[in-house]
Amino acid sequence: MLVPLLFLASAVTAGLISWKTDDAPDVAFGNHLIFGGLLLLLLFYGALLIALPVARAIFSGELPVELTTTGPRYPEQELASSRQASKDLGERIDKLEFGLSELQSKRGQDARATAQGLRELGTDLAILGERLARVRAELDAE
Repeated sequence: MLVPLLFLASAVTAGLISWKTDDAPDVAFGNHLIFGGLLLLLLFYGALLIALPVARAIFSGELPVELTTTGPRYPEQELASSRQASKDLGERIDKLEFGLSELQSKRGQDARATAQGLRELGTDLAILGERLARVRAELDAE
């Protein structure tokens, strides 16, 4: 949409400048039509070289890596997609590490609870062993 509008504006501007000029320069061989065509090329490609990178920077936030006579060169899309993939992987790793640390913390709590339960079981078994010994002693005494 921007390029045809830019071409039209360049053509109108070149036409007005060449029409208002009394003598066409020697570069255009003194011809107003050739002068208008040269101005059109100069204005259009100059605007393309400047206006399109500026518009792309404003609307998509992407600046060109270099400006050449063949046009602006932008960073490769694959590089941007690999950066996004690396960012996504980093986020996934962070989530996994957080989950792992929570799991380790829970396992630590479970291990402490299990150790406490085993101590209580040992105490209960000792008490039960004492009662069993008393019962045997009583049975043996009878």
